[in-house]
Amino acid sequence: MKTLGNYLNIKTSRNFERNVLKFFPKNSKVTLDKIDLYTFAGYGQYKNYLYLTVNGEDMKLSIYHTNSIAKDYFCSEAFDNLSERTQDNYIKGCVLDILEANANYLK
Repeated sequence: MKTLGNYLNIKTSRNFERNVLKFFPKNSKVTLDKIDLYTFAGYGQYKNYLYLTVNGEDMKLSIYHTNSIAKDYFCSEAFDNLSERTQDNYIKGCVLDILEANANYLK
């Protein structure tokens, strides 16, 4: 049975947990440890990092992007003023994007 631990300080749902766990082999124990969004990577690029533990092994996954508009929004007071649910959904979407970009590596 797959299990998911969560240290991202976001509220999860069964749907989110199922979507995360589908990227991993059966009987995996996955813990989401940390997410680091919009780290500057040079030349107008940003890198999102996801730190997780899979069956006791620490992993660091990443994805490059050039979405500076979302970065400006994410780092602004406007994002802080959004409801907690909206912020959680944004972060969950980023987690799933990173996992999808690294899907071949995870199987």
